[in-house]
Order: sequence, then C-alpha cells, then structure tokens
Amino acid sequence: MDLRRHPTARCERCDSRLWYGLKSEGSGWKVLYKCQTAGCEGEVATSFIDMASVSSRDEVYERAEDIGRTL
Repeated sequence: MDLRRHPTARCERCDSRLWYGLKSEGSGWKVLYKCQTAGCEGEVATSFIDMASVSSRDEVYERAEDIGRTL
C-alpha cells in the first residue's frame, strides 16, 4: 500500500503528521491512517469509501484526505 502524508492530520500520541493509504476491498476502499514515527508507529484510524460514491481514483484520495481533517 502506498502511503501519502496528510497535510494537517496529526497523531494524538506524539503530534507527528499522519500518513494515509487505500486498500481495495470488494465494494470500495478501506482508508487507513498511520503514524510512522519511530516508537509510536501504529494504525490510528480506519474508514471506508463505497465504490458507488466516487467516480475516479483521484476522488477516492480526495475523500480519504477529507477524512483526515476530522481526526
């Protein structure tokens, strides 16, 4: 899974910027947010984007980034 650094989302434990990636799962994409900082590494949040709600892969990444703004 390719991870992208989110421009504003931060880890609640160490205040580092979060990274996010997409994993295709049947009817949509699982969105994973992770902290990549040594000693704090771990999954921070997950969400799901339904395939029927988006028209392109770019839109999936836009939605995934929007999810990060709510963390």
